[in-house]
Amino acid sequence: RSWTRALIAIVVPMAFQIIATGLFLICIPIVSAHGYLKMPRSRNLVAYQDKNDEMPDKNDPKPEDCPHCLNRGGNLAQCGILFGTHEGEPWERNYDKPLNIRNGPMPSNL
Repeated sequence: RSWTRALIAIVVPMAFQIIATGLFLICIPIVSAHGYLKMPRSRNLVAYQDKNDEMPDKNDPKPEDCPHCLNRGGNLAQCGILFGTHEGEPWERNYDKPLNIRNGPMPSNL
C-alpha cells in the first residue's frame, strides 16, 4: 500500500505538469518570423513608401517591396543581400551599396 502512495505522489505531479504544458502550448499564438524596422523606417521601407514614379532622379532610391529583406546577409553583407534569377537573368541587391532608381549608386545621405 505504501508503494501505491509513492507512485501516486510521483505520477500526479508529472501528469499535472504535462497537462499544464499542453494547455500553455495551445494558448501560444502563431507568429510570423518576418520582422522589420518600422520606426524609424529602414532604407528599403523608405524606398518603397517614398518612390517617385513621375520624375525620378539620381536621389530617388530604387523602388522596394520587401520591408524585411535587410534581415539577410550574414557574412556576405552587413546590411543585407538578396540574389536570385528572374526570367532566366541573375540579379542581386546588396544593401551595403544601395542603388538609385537608375541603377546607379545612391548619393551619400550624411
